[in-house]
Amino acid sequence: WHLSDEWYDSARVHVDHALRLRPRDAGLHDLKGDIVHGTEDDAGAMASYREALRLDPGHRGGHLGVAMVLREKEKWAEALQHYDAVLKQTPRDRWVARQKAEMLRNLERPGDGVKALQALVKADPTNDETHYQLADYL
Repeated sequence: WHLSDEWYDSARVHVDHALRLRPRDAGLHDLKGDIVHGTEDDAGAMASYREALRLDPGHRGGHLGVAMVLREKEKWAEALQHYDAVLKQTPRDRWVARQKAEMLRNLERPGDGVKALQALVKADPTNDETHYQLADYL
């Protein structure tokens, strides 16, 4: 899914304006990271996500944004740290647990990936999606 360059330019103008009004808003920095990442400016996106984390070290979007950019650069261990930070806040987040498992697989630690998904099954044994994710991972 690709949006036009004009869309990104317009969105960036508006988020930059909002940031001038609220420079300490971690959510706005996260949003800017998403917009900048859409233009394939990884360095700019990373700077925005990291600013979100500087302002709010537990900011979910900031961690997921940093992890996304690191994952694209195949920096699995660094990305894993950010997925772990999100899972500390929301331990039942199946999508993030799956991302963590994939990072562990890429780091040649698939057994740890299985453990991460098994923890989800244990936390919510009635959730069919969680069982599916574990079976698919195996």
